[in-house]
Amino acid sequence: MGKRGFSSQVVASISDIVPAYNASRTLAETLDSVARQTRVPFEVVVVDDGSSDDTVQVAQRYTDILPRLQVISVQNGGVSRARNIAIAASSGDIIAPLDADDLWHPTYLERTCAALERLGQGAGFAYCFWRGIDFQGRVASLNEVVIVEGIGFYRLLAHNYVGNGSNYVLWRHRLQAVGAFDERLLGNEDFNLQLRLAWTGPVGAVPERLVGYRNSPNSLSKQWRVMAEHGITMLRRLRKELPAQPRAMDWALSSAHLRFHFVVVLFGAGTWLEGTRHLLIGTWYDPMRTLSRASASVRYRLHRRIAMLRGRWAPQGAPDISGRHFFDVDPTANWPNPLMHFTRLRVQESEALDRERAAELALPAPRKTELEFPRAYSESSTGPVAITQQ
Repeated sequence: MGKRGFSSQVVASISDIVPAYNASRTLAETLDSVARQTRVPFEVVVVDDGSSDDTVQVAQRYTDILPRLQVISVQNGGVSRARNIAIAASSGDIIAPLDADDLWHPTYLERTCAALERLGQGAGFAYCFWRGIDFQGRVASLNEVVIVEGIGFYRLLAHNYVGNGSNYVLWRHRLQAVGAFDERLLGNEDFNLQLRLAWTGPVGAVPERLVGYRNSPNSLSKQWRVMAEHGITMLRRLRKELPAQPRAMDWALSSAHLRFHFVVVLFGAGTWLEGTRHLLIGTWYDPMRTLSRASASVRYRLHRRIAMLRGRWAPQGAPDISGRHFFDVDPTANWPNPLMHFTRLRVQESEALDRERAAELALPAPRKTELEFPRAYSESSTGPVAITQQ
């Protein structure tokens, strides 16, 4: 970190890293959201991962707009490799990953980097919440809220409360300590890095929805089978690498195998035999999880059937903010999106394990987990930001 240091008089510099593959349709709006940040990044590094469209040309249009913009073109090697190349080409104290189809609210860097700095140099990462958006940038969905402060490794295993690769920031020196993005993984590479960071340092949450997560049909997250397979692979490797509590790893592996089962059932991404096999393995790791999911499914179907017979069934309604552009919605605005009851229980059980882990690291005990979006947040918020759409 050279002469920068981290004294109260010096603000840490930020490197925004953007992997991009055939992203010309969304990259301009993504880079616009970077240019509008209230805390300006020190540099922006875009790595074109062998695109066949005009991704490079779109990025180069921002040379005069974004500070110290680098556009690097490489042969296609996957998102993890592209991120690692961007990190190697950057020099900021804080790494801020951003996928080429996602959006940041103008206060994103200001809020998340301030949270990371408050945690100190030993922090794992700081994260915020997000809204799913469509190609027009309109709000379509929400992630479930889990507010974690302090050591949060086991709660992250129980439920991925970060959720994507564009809503967390981390110290460069912590990345150097735990290792870069795993280039062997074709999915769950963000989750893997977040888990390794959370194993060694505290995490912090900004309870605002500051990221627009694009629901792109061609994104890696929509390659259901690949994501499911590499999720299992990642957890098995992690189990060998970290001396974590075996029962917590069992819970995570159960969820990963059941996810593979549902990928087969819902999307036909495999054979009946494969689906059955992963259902049995998932049940073996955590029988209560399977029973809970089956029970929830039966209750939902029964409730729906009775409501339809009474003529009262209607799809779940959308709140007023659904369909509005991401930038036009107050980041503190919310509607209920609770976790499944069983997942809530697992998160609460994992909190005790995080307290044990904090004691092992001689760190303060983590704060009690919050499983609801706060009605009133103690820190000031800038509220909605009106941005004229082109």
